[in-house]
Parts: sequence; structure tokens; C-alpha cells
Amino acid sequence: MGSMGGYFGKADLIVANLIEQIRLDEQPEILMPMRKGYVSWNNICELGDLCIGRVAARTASAQIMYHHNNVGIGIQFASVCKRVIEIAREKISGPSCRWICS
Repeated sequence: MGSMGGYFGKADLIVANLIEQIRLDEQPEILMPMRKGYVSWNNICELGDLCIGRVAARTASAQIMYHHNNVGIGIQFASVCKRVIEIAREKISGPSCRWICS
């Protein structure tokens, strides 16, 4: 766990699939560095909030994002699919978009 503090110390953005799941499962990947002062609850955002723009994504290629894939329900795939549909709606119209945009 010694190197884990290094990840949090370098991360500009820490994203978890679900913050509540960290608490419920007492997930040590986040809680141990938190107890050591590397991160606080205020430094963590949820993947869904990132995808809908409630939280700002990286603004420069040099920024580092740490993603904690902490829930095995596929929420990361649902978030990505939502964004794919949004992009498709912006770029494609007509019959070729009906299957994905409806």
C-alpha cells in the first residue's frame, strides 16, 4: 500500500464508480490512503457525474486521472454508452441513427 499514496498524490482527478459503495464495502483501496491523509471524500467524484458534465474532466493531457473501478455492476459501461449516444445524436441523423438514437 506504500505506493498507493503516490497515485493519489499525483492524481488531478479521482473517480470512483460509486462513492457510497466505498463506504458500504469499506474498500481499502480508497479508505487506507484516506486514513493516511493522501485523499479526502472531497477529492473523489463519481463516474456518472463526470460523464454528465457535473464534474470537470481533465483539461490538459498532462493531468492524471485515477479511476477506482469499485463496483461490479457495469456502471462504467452504462456511462460510456450514454456518451456514445450523445455523440451519435450530434453527428448522425436520419435512418442510420435510429437504432442507436431512439
